[in-house]
Amino acid sequence: MRYILIPITMFLWFLTTYYGLCLAVFGMVYIVSLHWIWILIGYPFLIGILFGISNNIPALLRLLILKIYGINWFSCIVHSLAGALGAVNFFAKLPLWVLVNEQGTEVSFFTVMWKMAPLKIIICTLPFAGIVISLLYSTIIFPISFKFKFPEKRV
Repeated sequence: MRYILIPITMFLWFLTTYYGLCLAVFGMVYIVSLHWIWILIGYPFLIGILFGISNNIPALLRLLILKIYGINWFSCIVHSLAGALGAVNFFAKLPLWVLVNEQGTEVSFFTVMWKMAPLKIIICTLPFAGIVISLLYSTIIFPISFKFKFPEKRV
């Protein structure tokens, strides 16, 4: 009976991955758009909030999934695939983030940001990469590695 909820939790896992990556990207764009004084004052605080939101939501959802389904191969693989589909969907839509400049040519959003503030982009790249890598690990790789660490015991 509990496996009837699998499509719902898969969809939630997909949304968690997709919107976690969106939150990380838009959060880093926001941090880059701040004035230097606010970046210097609030950089660790802003990065901590961004990391906490984008990585604690999958952790809470993982606890819910473990409580409902336990640790079994079907649940682990299906939720890892849902996380992978969320990441693929996000990165597939990433090239759509283009702007049209004065000459009428299409320019990448990140190219425009690089021309505006290259030093801010360099400073924000390391935490952004850490947030994205940890989010992808926790939504795609962790469910399967968790199954290997804690196999169910047969009674």
